[in-house]
Amino acid sequence: MAAILDANGQSVVKYTYDAWGKVVSITGSLADTIGQLNPMRYRGYYYDNESGYYYLQSRYYDSETGRFLNADDSAILPVTKSDAVGHNLFAYCGNNPVNLVDKSGKFGTPLQWAMAAIGGIAGWFFGDYVAKQLGYNRGWKYWAIRTGVVVGGAVIGWFVGTAIVNIATRFLLANPSILAKIPGPVLAILGLNPDISNKLLYVFGQATGNSHNIIRSAQMLNQLKRIGIFDSPYWRSYVTRQIITMFNNPTCFNLQADGRIVREAILSGPSGNLKIVTIWEGVKLITINLFG
Repeated sequence: MAAILDANGQSVVKYTYDAWGKVVSITGSLADTIGQLNPMRYRGYYYDNESGYYYLQSRYYDSETGRFLNADDSAILPVTKSDAVGHNLFAYCGNNPVNLVDKSGKFGTPLQWAMAAIGGIAGWFFGDYVAKQLGYNRGWKYWAIRTGVVVGGAVIGWFVGTAIVNIATRFLLANPSILAKIPGPVLAILGLNPDISNKLLYVFGQATGNSHNIIRSAQMLNQLKRIGIFDSPYWRSYVTRQIITMFNNPTCFNLQADGRIVREAILSGPSGNLKIVTIWEGVKLITINLFG
């Protein structure tokens, strides 16, 4: 988002950012009104005026430091511990914000990484062919050409993977009846992981806002306590896993007329059970209720 135009196509707000998304200036005739109220900013990310952070669907990003507030999924790390050294799970776009974008807060989906790996492997063999065709069979020029082709192949593979992910994501989000039937592992390959966002805080009595939300949130915590589930890191992790398991189950859902998906399951605690009902809009958790 670089500017906002009026009905006549005239610029009324213009945004200027540095490479990391920090707002340098907001100018224009409506800079102090619409310019401030508009939440869609750098790279189309949602900007929270109160905190000064960008919300990237799964994590908050601080453009002042160029880092996320919490770590990425450790599953993106290489397999061996020795290779993992130097991988910063708080980094934004692999420290390359000029050429890369991260709309989900997760840098790269499994499909993108797989396509990049395939492109890099193909480039390794094709690079050998190119170097020899240019008359280099050994030496630093041979390896420079081969390395360059490997990097180029990986980059091409990455962007091909990105295109596939974008097409598949748009199709699935536009067709919730199909989305609901896709197994969780397949959605994960596309980077369509469940977005629980702040709903977990709501379940554990930490809601903010209007009095109705605060009262209902406290009631839900009391419901959890009755079955032996309390507000602690362990139980938050447990409830999160149950919600994700529910999301990943393609056989248990109801599709509403508005396209939202209702999923139900039994939440078991040490002292009893509750029925948990969730409503999803695509992969985003909209509403959660407990019964029993």
